[in-house]
Amino acid sequence: MTRTPAGRLFRTATGHDLVLTRTLRAPATDVWASLTESERTARWFGPWEGDAGPGRTIRVQMAYEEQQPWCEVRIEVCEPQRRLGVSMIDGSGNYRALTADGV
Repeated sequence: MTRTPAGRLFRTATGHDLVLTRTLRAPATDVWASLTESERTARWFGPWEGDAGPGRTIRVQMAYEEQQPWCEVRIEVCEPQRRLGVSMIDGSGNYRALTADGV
């Protein structure tokens, strides 16, 4: 059986971008809560702490990484139940994530 790729890799001027697209069978309010409430993100990524809001930085614990490190994550865009954009820089590189289209 051949598997369908779960993402697309794009070459950029500074390296590559990996784009993952997911369709979830859940109400937008539930998906939004899974992305923005610490106790919900802890279930699939890791908990976070801080005063969240556009232009602010929070601390996220990488719960499924070795040593479970804490990383600073900047909230770039926040349009409730529509778009969430965050960025992170660590020893491995720069990361940017964006959700869109009704979360």
